Amino acid sequence: QIMATGATTQALYLSVLCVNPESRGTLKIQSADPLKSMLGDFGFLTDERDVKTLMAALRTYIAPMAEKMGELDAAYSLVAPAPEVLADDGKLEDYVRTSFIHTYHDQCSVRMGAEAGAAVNGWGEVYGVEDLVVADASIIPYHMDGNTSACAYLIGCTIAKHLVEG
Repeated sequence: QIMATGATTQALYLSVLCVNPESRGTLKIQSADPLKSMLGDFGFLTDERDVKTLMAALRTYIAPMAEKMGELDAAYSLVAPAPEVLADDGKLEDYVRTSFIHTYHDQCSVRMGAEAGAAVNGWGEVYGVEDLVVADASIIPYHMDGNTSACAYLIGCTIAKHLVEG
């Protein structure tokens, strides 16, 4: 996804987002104390396919867009990644890895299912923990490539209704 993230009279800022990442992280409970934070590692860019996707997006969309803007007005130029970085696989991979930031829409951190390794069932009940229910975007079973608020509302409403109706 290409998203405008800011603009001034001097610059237009665009972000390239990997909305369907292949990389996977981990989330571990470190204590029975519910107030103790969990240990999390998003695992960003651990799957090379994500790096390649971002590199391709920069070359396929951002570079040609900058070129077209430069044809319209010579004052327009691509600042980052620089053209010499775009032309070199190693430099572009370094650019992707060092400029990558996580934006928002955390999801899919708590596996839902009945198979081994799943943390919650379809009603958000945590396996092996009595009276603990998760009802947020963390239990969405696959990455959404759009805003997750509607899904989070649906999950919360559905699970709350289930709990009330018993």
